[in-house]
Amino acid sequence: MFNSSLLGESCTELVARLDAADAFTRWVQLVPGLAAGGSVNSVAEVLGALKPGTDPTRWDGLLLALLQLAAADGADQTDAVLVVLQAVADGAARLLRRRSTASVSGGRQDFTEGLILGQLTVQIRTYPWRTRRRAVAANLLLDTEHALCREVYAARFRTRRRAEPVVERPVDMRRSVDVAPQYEEVGPDVADAAGLELLDLLMWAERTGVVDARDLSMLVEYHYAREFTGAGHEHVARTFGVNVRTSKRRVAAALEALQTAAPQYLAS
Repeated sequence: MFNSSLLGESCTELVARLDAADAFTRWVQLVPGLAAGGSVNSVAEVLGALKPGTDPTRWDGLLLALLQLAAADGADQTDAVLVVLQAVADGAARLLRRRSTASVSGGRQDFTEGLILGQLTVQIRTYPWRTRRRAVAANLLLDTEHALCREVYAARFRTRRRAEPVVERPVDMRRSVDVAPQYEEVGPDVADAAGLELLDLLMWAERTGVVDARDLSMLVEYHYAREFTGAGHEHVARTFGVNVRTSKRRVAAALEALQTAAPQYLAS
């Protein structure tokens, strides 16, 4: 983890290339925090310091510096993305094994190495390094898992809707998420179009930052979990490590923000 055929080069080859080009010196000029008080002096030493068993405080500092280098709104260094991928490869492997085990018991394979690699790259490029400065690796991997879960749930939702000759669609978007919505029967083509438009709205809201990304994740998790498992805020609370009251508050906040931003989305 990761397969060198997916990344184009192995970890050893990556480190050799970057250190031969003295990338570390250039990166420290862009993000001085990468030097970690002079304790590391090369890309090889950075990855060595990020091996399992490293002091968590030091780990967070180094990984956060790498994420600042890799982020599109940071130093925008694409090679730093590859270094971060190698640094969290063990965690990504555990995520793949865990989700694969769950998929086998559920009868389908949802996550693959390629999917995790692709989504993890997106999360690295968009990581909010200015504000999320603790438990960096855990946050990165959880964001990746939640984003993939949203994609899987969305795909299942659209497939299920297409398979039904008559479907139901909520028509009152202003009602609280804790109140059962009113439904009307519509044809599958209309439902598919509505589902795709809703998905596009959610992606736009996350991309533009009009809705807090974590609140949006909770809203989507709540909606699809209830759709497929019958679970509600209790499921969201377990998934995100919060209490039910917090889940209700943040899901409601996300829904309200989407409603407020809808005119802006339609005008874009």
